Amino acid sequence: MRYFIKLIVFYFLVIALLVTVSSNLAQSQEKDKKKEEGFYSQLVRGVIRLEEHQSICTPGRDWSIERDVLAGTAFFIRDRLPSEGTGKIDRLFLVTARHVVEKQADLFARIQTGPRSSKTMVLRLPRQLWVFHPAPIQEGKFPIDVAVMMIPPTDFIKAFLHCTSDDNPGGCGNNEDTKQPLMNQVGEPPTVMDPALLLGFPGQYVAKQAVEPFARAGIVAYTAVNPDLKIDGLPFADDSVFLIDAIAFPGNSGGPVMRELRALSGDIQLWGLVTSSEPYQGRYTVATSVKRIHETLVYARSIAKLNSDAWGNQLPPLPMKCVP
Repeated sequence: MRYFIKLIVFYFLVIALLVTVSSNLAQSQEKDKKKEEGFYSQLVRGVIRLEEHQSICTPGRDWSIERDVLAGTAFFIRDRLPSEGTGKIDRLFLVTARHVVEKQADLFARIQTGPRSSKTMVLRLPRQLWVFHPAPIQEGKFPIDVAVMMIPPTDFIKAFLHCTSDDNPGGCGNNEDTKQPLMNQVGEPPTVMDPALLLGFPGQYVAKQAVEPFARAGIVAYTAVNPDLKIDGLPFADDSVFLIDAIAFPGNSGGPVMRELRALSGDIQLWGLVTSSEPYQGRYTVATSVKRIHETLVYARSIAKLNSDAWGNQLPPLPMKCVP
């Protein structure tokens, strides 16, 4: 009898051990899944679709057509500065092309709250809070095409790290998990023949309501000053724009241009943003240099106003009712 009691106790101990090991293994696998989130999955929460909510009047009727129209693409940058006492100051900026947001309209974006999540948050973007590149407007020339807005940080956003300037001699800090030093990702522009990756939204072509950006790749084709290059008949005021051997579609404007990731070179580098396609046959992408993004961020540190009402669960109300 005593033998059977010992045997039963032994079986219970084995079962308890197996349950504990299984639970720990499941938790470990769950942690590994979180750590192994793919790069594109992160980009979905770092590159966003800018939209305008429109109310189209119907003459002679008391109703209107409501629709959301793609305005362009934007992406996030975390601007880091050292600070006495706290160690660092982080500001979160949304970055896009000036010509996308310069018109008199408030925009919004829908952003996933987690990897492959069906839940989204709405980011409201009032027109008056955009900060443009500080260079004066030159009459008869296309202005430097960068705009930024400071927004409250959230845990689910993914952002490029900007942490190199004359005001930040201490570097970028360390990764909280690995303790390894972080690297500035908003640095130097590319050179000809460098492989580039572009992200954005193709507008009226496919996936009209998607929050996942399209990716395109090509080599940097030309970086020299090109006085013959024009947009809307205007030469560029910016002498640092460069061309990429890839097609940009309407809606891609404002999207990030970055170094194409390779197996042996994992660090991420932002090279600029999409300004337009080459105006004649659209076979090249015209990009604004990362240097202009850096200059705009440094300028915005002193004048940008925080968009304190940025996040919400619903679309922003229309500024006015449509009257037939």
